[in-house]
Amino acid sequence: MPCGDRRNSRADWRLEPSPVTRPRSRILAVLALLAALPAVAFATGIEGTPRDDLLRGSQQADTLTGLEGDDELRAFDGDDTLDGGPGDDRLLAGRGADTLLGGPGADRLTAGPGRDVLRGGPGSDVLNARDGEPDTIHCGPGGRDRATLDLVDVIADATPQRPDGACELVDRAPPKTG
Repeated sequence: MPCGDRRNSRADWRLEPSPVTRPRSRILAVLALLAALPAVAFATGIEGTPRDDLLRGSQQADTLTGLEGDDELRAFDGDDTLDGGPGDDRLLAGRGADTLLGGPGADRLTAGPGRDVLRGGPGSDVLNARDGEPDTIHCGPGGRDRATLDLVDVIADATPQRPDGACELVDRAPPKTG
């Protein structure tokens, strides 16, 4: 029983549905459709809107971009890049070596399992890397940045004269347990 006709139209193709009446036939129709498709590669980039967005990653290496607005971006598995863009954003790393870019605004960046990089950007940011993993911290220019770190974390622009680098307030402690 055919499930539809595949027609080429330049670089695109479309399906024209055939009538399917029984639930089991619908499943077979979907399976036939999937078998007829060439290999499909899913995009791993997700871009928000100029409004407040909630973006979530997948088990792959994703790039989440919030654009304007007060966004929440959540990584999952994979080595992800989260870019909040302008606005007061909340970025949460997942499992993997994630890169969190706060952008302009008062952002909250939280490291997760894996060696993460947290870049606050311009504005008064809160960077939390107390996760037991050696993370790299970049506090941004302007504002008053606060970093909560493990003893194993590295402030990228630290010097002997400025051990906290561009971070205005640093709280270092052993990682939380249990």
